[in-house]
Amino acid sequence: MHTSSNDSLHAIIEHCPVALSLHRSDGSFLYAAPACASVYGAEITELFEGTLMSAILADDRERFSDGWNRVIVRGESLDCRCRLENGTTVNFTLGPAGTTPHEGAKIVCAARAIAIAEAEAGDSLERANDALAKVHRDVLVDLLPGLVWYGPVTSDLSSYKLSYMSHYLFEVTGYSAQEWFSTPGFWRDRIHPEDRTELLECTAQMLRGDRESAPPYRFRAADGRYLWLQSSMRIERDETGAPSRMFGLTLDVTELMESREQAEVLEREVEAIAQEILELSAPLIPVGDGILVLPLIGTIDPSRARHALESLLTGIKHYKASAVIIDLTGVALADTSSVASLTRAAHAVKLLGATPAITGIGSRMALTILEAGLLDNGVTVYGAVADAVTALKREPRRRRRSASRRGK
Repeated sequence: MHTSSNDSLHAIIEHCPVALSLHRSDGSFLYAAPACASVYGAEITELFEGTLMSAILADDRERFSDGWNRVIVRGESLDCRCRLENGTTVNFTLGPAGTTPHEGAKIVCAARAIAIAEAEAGDSLERANDALAKVHRDVLVDLLPGLVWYGPVTSDLSSYKLSYMSHYLFEVTGYSAQEWFSTPGFWRDRIHPEDRTELLECTAQMLRGDRESAPPYRFRAADGRYLWLQSSMRIERDETGAPSRMFGLTLDVTELMESREQAEVLEREVEAIAQEILELSAPLIPVGDGILVLPLIGTIDPSRARHALESLLTGIKHYKASAVIIDLTGVALADTSSVASLTRAAHAVKLLGATPAITGIGSRMALTILEAGLLDNGVTVYGAVADAVTALKREPRRRRRSASRRGK
């Protein structure tokens, strides 16, 4: 009974006018019924030497491959109409036929040639619209300095397959379309190891619709150098709300990231130079007998005043100083806020038990200092550093510290 049923099924397939065939995921033939020879215009043995895609007219091949990939990814049947290279217009019905360990996903195909009049009546408007849409898409894609791609996804987002990638991607990365489409894990394996985990998580979030873009990441090009890429993605959903297709745009941001890196290097260099200038503009000089000299040069701005104070307080502890001379000979002008900083510095010196003194005050600065009330804090003023050093050395350290305590 079982043998008879198989024979009957085989007889039906052999005499069926519909071209039935079985294929691997890449379109190569695993089985072709006799009707395939007339529909595809080739001997059965010739069909096994190529793929189903190679029989499709070049203008319709992309649309057919897109539907083919949707069947593989989503596991659903699909009907489409395409023209063959031999001029025949064919209605295709594609459906999943299971998966095997050695051959992977398999697709069953039923192809029926339709009459010329029927084909022209049904296809003329659709073909014109498709052609116009494709022209518009290609023009817009060519104008974009980015990598455009799209393809179907499974409803549970467990897998996807790209149907289209713009040529800009191949030009930028140096890889061929065959490498991108046919190599398992091609994109993932070329992501920089330091960026891979974060990027894959961001990609999963984009697939779920939780975000539309990912941070820039490094991608290894064909020549071995790393490019900086940044991708954005949107998910198209069917009438039930389930994900059906993804659309993406990837930008080459290598120049931008390199510019940022150069700017960061330059910023660090500027900060280092600025720090050196601060160190040079407010050096702390020990002159013996527990006396420190802090010569200030140029303009006293808030950052320099803060640095000078920090340097001064650290130096008092390090040298166990009993007196500090702040020399203003090299300061051309100081405003009220700068003088206020000097007042705080003198007060801090006294809090640490040392005697503060000021030298090198000009006439204009003297007025500002008087307005700030610096002298009211018990700060001694000398004409020159040498005068201050001579005077302070005459006082024993113990007396200096005692005087500093009394002036608090």
